[in-house]
Amino acid sequence: MKTYNQNGMSTRLEKKQKRRKKGEDEAKEGEEEEEEEMMKKKKKKKKKKKKKKKKKKKKKKKRKTKE
Repeated sequence: MKTYNQNGMSTRLEKKQKRRKKGEDEAKEGEEEEEEEMMKKKKKKKKKKKKKKKKKKKKKKKRKTKE
Protein backbone atom coordinates (compact mmCIF):
# COMPACT_ATOMS: atom_id res chain seq x y z
CA MET A 1 0.00 0.00 0.00
CA LYS A 2 1.36 3.39 -1.02
CA THR A 3 1.04 6.53 1.04
CA TYR A 4 0.38 9.81 -0.72
CA ASN A 5 1.00 13.40 0.29
CA GLN A 6 -1.10 16.48 -0.53
CA ASN A 7 0.32 16.74 -4.06
CA GLY A 8 -0.84 13.23 -4.86
CA MET A 9 2.77 12.06 -5.13
CA SER A 10 3.85 8.93 -3.33
CA THR A 11 6.12 9.66 -0.38
CA ARG A 12 8.75 7.24 -1.66
CA LEU A 13 8.98 9.14 -4.94
CA GLU A 14 9.18 12.43 -3.10
CA LYS A 15 12.05 11.18 -0.94
CA LYS A 16 13.87 9.91 -4.02
CA GLN A 17 13.51 13.29 -5.74
CA LYS A 18 14.77 15.13 -2.66
CA ARG A 19 17.85 12.91 -2.53
CA ARG A 20 18.50 13.44 -6.24
CA LYS A 21 18.09 17.21 -5.89
CA LYS A 22 20.43 17.26 -2.89
CA GLY A 23 23.08 15.41 -4.91
CA GLU A 24 22.76 17.91 -7.78
CA ASP A 25 23.11 20.84 -5.38
CA GLU A 26 26.26 19.33 -3.89
CA ALA A 27 27.69 18.77 -7.36
CA LYS A 28 26.98 22.40 -8.29
CA GLU A 29 28.73 23.61 -5.13
CA GLY A 30 31.78 21.52 -6.02
CA GLU A 31 31.88 22.98 -9.53
CA GLU A 32 31.62 26.53 -8.18
CA GLU A 33 34.51 25.91 -5.80
CA GLU A 34 36.61 24.52 -8.65
CA GLU A 35 35.82 27.55 -10.80
CA GLU A 36 36.80 29.90 -7.98
CA GLU A 37 40.09 28.05 -7.54
CA MET A 38 40.82 28.25 -11.26
CA MET A 39 40.10 31.98 -11.30
CA LYS A 40 42.46 32.52 -8.37
CA LYS A 41 45.21 30.57 -10.15
CA LYS A 42 44.67 32.56 -13.35
CA LYS A 43 44.85 35.86 -11.47
CA LYS A 44 48.04 34.77 -9.72
CA LYS A 45 49.60 33.73 -13.04
CA LYS A 46 48.61 37.03 -14.64
CA LYS A 47 50.10 38.99 -11.75
CA LYS A 48 53.35 37.03 -12.01
CA LYS A 49 53.53 37.68 -15.76
CA LYS A 50 52.96 41.40 -15.23
CA LYS A 51 55.70 41.52 -12.61
CA LYS A 52 58.12 39.74 -14.95
CA LYS A 53 57.32 42.16 -17.76
CA LYS A 54 57.92 45.14 -15.48
CA LYS A 55 61.27 43.70 -14.39
CA LYS A 56 62.34 43.21 -18.02
CA LYS A 57 61.41 46.80 -18.86
CA LYS A 58 63.42 48.08 -15.91
CA LYS A 59 66.49 46.07 -16.96
CA LYS A 60 66.17 47.32 -20.53
CA LYS A 61 65.97 50.91 -19.33
CA LYS A 62 69.04 50.45 -17.12
CA ARG A 63 70.99 49.01 -20.03
CA LYS A 64 70.06 51.92 -22.27
CA THR A 65 71.17 54.49 -19.69
CA LYS A 66 74.50 52.70 -19.23
CA GLU A 67 75.30 52.84 -22.96
